[in-house]
Amino acid sequence: MGSEIILMNVLEQFLTDVWPQIVEFLNEHSQAKYTPQGWYGPCIWSEDGDIKRIITRFCENKFGITNVHNETKIAKYTFSRFKEDYEQRILKSRQRIDIDITDASKWENNYHFMNNSHDLFIEVKGLRNNHTWGEPKRHKIPGFKKDCYKLKILIENHYCNYGVAILVDQGDKTGKYYIPNKEKMLEDLKKDYSPVVPLIWQYPKIYGE
Repeated sequence: MGSEIILMNVLEQFLTDVWPQIVEFLNEHSQAKYTPQGWYGPCIWSEDGDIKRIITRFCENKFGITNVHNETKIAKYTFSRFKEDYEQRILKSRQRIDIDITDASKWENNYHFMNNSHDLFIEVKGLRNNHTWGEPKRHKIPGFKKDCYKLKILIENHYCNYGVAILVDQGDKTGKYYIPNKEKMLEDLKKDYSPVVPLIWQYPKIYGE
């Protein structure tokens, strides 16, 4: 028998090919690497301006620039199902998606645009080592969990086929993680928000160890 060709879906491709590259980049260029020097380093200065941009760049390298979009709006003028879902309180407000990986090359008109499910939605949260906007335990970390919930609802209601929530934990000013038990949090999130895939990056070493 000849060898079988196994085609990976877009989520599998992201996890297999893209996420390891992101991890390698953050290991080398994260703010956490520069904590003892007291500055952010040359590459990552903000969540929106740099972390999302860098992740988007790796996605574009893999999936093509025409298939990767930022700030996709979930609203009545982008999804025909939104109005009914909003009226039924399935969705409580208009939303935006940080990174949307969708091959729309076979879509031919606005009806397709309004009614087709997108491929992969990615939400990103970043914790930086100086003054994260909003105290992390009160804002950013709960926001990461809300991203998981948001993506779960969007998958269940056919706005997208897959969802990934990313948290980049660059540590506080002393180099300590904001999330001390990453594996436990990931386990709980997977249990509560499946099929969403939560991912947490942390610098491989805590300073002082």
